Amino acid sequence: MKKLILALILISLLFTITLQKVSYSHEITLTVKIGSSKGYLNGKEVGLYFAPFIKDGRTAVPLRNFSDAVDALVKWDPSTKSIKVENAYAQVVLFIGKKIAFVNSVPVNLYFAPFIKDGRTAVPLRNLSEFFGLKVRWNSTERKVVINGDVYPVLKVKDDLGNEITFKSPPKRIISLAPSNTEILFAVGAGDQVVGVTDFCNYPEDALSKEKVGGFSNPNIEKIISLEPDFVFGARGNPKDLLLRLSDMGIKTLAFDPRSIEDVFSLIELIGDITDHPDEASELLSKLREKRKKIDDEVKSFEKKKVYLEIWNNPYMSAGKNTFVGKLIEEAGGINIAENAKGDWPILSQEYIIKENPEVIILGYMGADPGDVKKRPGWENIDAVKNGRIYTINPDLIFRPGPRIIDGLYELFKFIHGESLEVLPALSVAR
Repeated sequence: MKKLILALILISLLFTITLQKVSYSHEITLTVKIGSSKGYLNGKEVGLYFAPFIKDGRTAVPLRNFSDAVDALVKWDPSTKSIKVENAYAQVVLFIGKKIAFVNSVPVNLYFAPFIKDGRTAVPLRNLSEFFGLKVRWNSTERKVVINGDVYPVLKVKDDLGNEITFKSPPKRIISLAPSNTEILFAVGAGDQVVGVTDFCNYPEDALSKEKVGGFSNPNIEKIISLEPDFVFGARGNPKDLLLRLSDMGIKTLAFDPRSIEDVFSLIELIGDITDHPDEASELLSKLREKRKKIDDEVKSFEKKKVYLEIWNNPYMSAGKNTFVGKLIEEAGGINIAENAKGDWPILSQEYIIKENPEVIILGYMGADPGDVKKRPGWENIDAVKNGRIYTINPDLIFRPGPRIIDGLYELFKFIHGESLEVLPALSVAR
């Protein structure tokens, strides 16, 4: 348990490519009409920077509209007057005023040279569409062009340490450096992509069979490298020098520090996108949000109660108001007696706790015994002790910012208000 406390304190203080088809794909249909500044992307109207027109017998369109439709990144190089357009299917380099382009480094002739119109780059639609693997249909009667096919976006991600990573395909060999990360990966259906976890990653059960790479604060870099990961999913609190070293070695490495339930939800959605399990992530988030709303709605009907959450008993340690756990207590309808104490993980004196007279005591560490609390000198005068309102909670539910955090919120709600909601069973996050 002391190692857990030290980890909590540490977290509070720290802080040539071959392009090919990948599974980050979705189908699009883009329709444009000669002379009309309105286009349609998957049936929805979109404004065009200028109306398409005929140039040298071919349809000219705004490059930016095309790149947005195919989820491509665009980069302008003023020194060479070149434009790089890239998604995970193709990389195309165009030059203003030149009829040659480079597609995946191979020179290709264009129907006409790109040029500037109304402050935007005009390009031949058929060329660009075919470069990105799309089919082109021309309707001479209605003078419109329809392009259709699968697009393969590039996913750019920036983490909480300022690192920015570009994913052109879903990672297949993931190492998780935090128990909460492991739970997220399995919850969104990416368990089969996980090849390594920490010694503390004990949930879900399938995580126990994964290769171990050491502890949360001291992972073994040699073991990590030996597993040949293509993505290391870290957390703030992992050794920063190790994360940077992995990045310097060309291993995609990201670390996150969710500080609220909404941050956790955003991270779940992001990991669903990175691992190519967006639908599973969306389904999970829908269930989590539904359960959270029911709890929040129910909390409104109860009076707030003073709560002492004990995360260690020698010395007495609790959670401050700015911590993840402190925010959970507040959302569950509790008044945290440590909210005005100094620090994120304050050490409280016995006298302070007795004076604050909590109505509910919750013990959040392994091996906690409510009977021991009753035997503490002077604590017999505390309302929670007098009324038998002393509870133990699985610390993983409230200290791990992952999908089970809503189960933790529910447990806190039950303990604080002495009520159960039968419609809120524990959510299974194992996949």
